[in-house]
Amino acid sequence: MSAAMSHRGAVHTREQFEFIADAPLDVAWPLFGADAERAWAPDWDPAFIWPATATDEEGMVFKVVQGDRTAVWVNTGLDRLANRIQYVYVIPDLVVTVITLRLRRSGPATHVVVTYERTALADAAGEANGCARQNSGSGMGTANQPLPPRRRPWPMIPRAAAHGQPIRPCPPTRCRAFRGPS
Repeated sequence: MSAAMSHRGAVHTREQFEFIADAPLDVAWPLFGADAERAWAPDWDPAFIWPATATDEEGMVFKVVQGDRTAVWVNTGLDRLANRIQYVYVIPDLVVTVITLRLRRSGPATHVVVTYERTALADAAGEANGCARQNSGSGMGTANQPLPPRRRPWPMIPRAAAHGQPIRPCPPTRCRAFRGPS
């Protein structure tokens, strides 16, 4: 699902995709934390600000270099009872992104729904800041073109990180297709 909206010149997009992790919820859940993601995402290197030690918890603040900019991330939701994780990151003067993950048991596997919502902070965020579509760091377009979908490589979690369990796409009958470049 993808949508682009404009409010007083601001560009806002929403994209959603789903997949099945062939691992029980208790195994898959921690792999979506900022610290644990390092196990399967080789380029993921968050610098933790609070807490100072790498600990996945609600309210944690960390920085991630994205292209020639640095994004400040905050975990705004780490609710194990509701199986919901949410991050907000800001690339100053460029974009605010909200990432929400909802996990649920699906037999012996875990069904994961990931939603990205992005709001441009400048009319020509992409052009003015050198962060056009080809910049994988920001995922920003210009005010005259929709923001391109940009998703983290969650479906690519290696078997080792999921205790030998593969990740597979969600069956088309149960999931909305993710559209656009990855």
